[in-house]
Amino acid sequence: VGGVATEIQGKSMKRHFDAREFFDNELYSDVTIEFSCQGLVARVAAHRMVLHQSSFFNAALNSGMRESDAKFVKIGDVVPQVGRAITAFYYGLDLEIAPFNLLPTLVTIDRLQLMELVEVSSEQLKESLSADNALDLAAGIAEGCPWLLTSWLPLCSAFISTHEEEIAKTESFGRLACEHIMSLMAVRDPPIFVSPISFVVRWLRSRQSPPISAACQSDGGSERGEGIDEAWETTVDPLQHAATHCNALQHTA
Repeated sequence: VGGVATEIQGKSMKRHFDAREFFDNELYSDVTIEFSCQGLVARVAAHRMVLHQSSFFNAALNSGMRESDAKFVKIGDVVPQVGRAITAFYYGLDLEIAPFNLLPTLVTIDRLQLMELVEVSSEQLKESLSADNALDLAAGIAEGCPWLLTSWLPLCSAFISTHEEEIAKTESFGRLACEHIMSLMAVRDPPIFVSPISFVVRWLRSRQSPPISAACQSDGGSERGEGIDEAWETTVDPLQHAATHCNALQHTA
C-alpha cells in the first residue's frame, strides 16, 4: 500500500503506511471475510483498500458473494487457515503455508484465480517437494488445478524425474491410489515419468508384496490360496488398466 505525503511548514514529509499491522484488525475494518470448509469457519476483519489489490477480492466485494449490507463476504470450500494465509499475503505478510495445507492452498489459488500468488506459491512448492510427497502433490495438482497446473506440474515433474529411485523406496509409493497413477500418466508436457510402464510395474510390485507375504503366513492351504488370489486381484487389475493407458498415450504422442 502506498505512502501518504503531508505538508508541514512548507516541507513535504513522506510517511509509509504499513498494512501488516492491520491484518485481521478491526480498527478501520470495513468488511469481514468468512472462509469455510467442511464445517470449519474463520472470519477475518479486512479492509477494502487492501483487498482491492486482488482482482478476485475486488470482484467479490461487488458481486453476489457479499451480504446485503456489502460488509460481509462468504467464500466457501476454502480451508480457514488457507484463507487467512492468503488474505495476510495482501497485507504484505509472507505466505505461510503448513505442509499439510500446501495442496489445498494451490487448489484455492487455482480456483479463485489468484494470479498474484502464483510465483510465491511456486517457490513454496519447490521447497516442500520430497520423496514422500512428490507423487501425491503432483496427482493433486493434475486433478485439482486445471488452470494453473502448467505453472506447478513442471516443478513436480523435474523433481520426480531426478528422484525416482528414492521415491520408489518410500511407503507412500505403494499407497498411491490407482486413479492417481492414471492422472500422473496423463500428464504429457512435460511427462511426469521417464518410462511410464516401468514405473507402473515398480508400483505394482510395491503393492503386491505385503498382501502376498501376509497371505503366505496365514494358516491353512485354502486360506493361503484365497489370500494370494485376492492380492493378485487388487494388483493385476490396476496394472492392466495402467498398461493399456500407457500404450494409448504412447500411440497418440
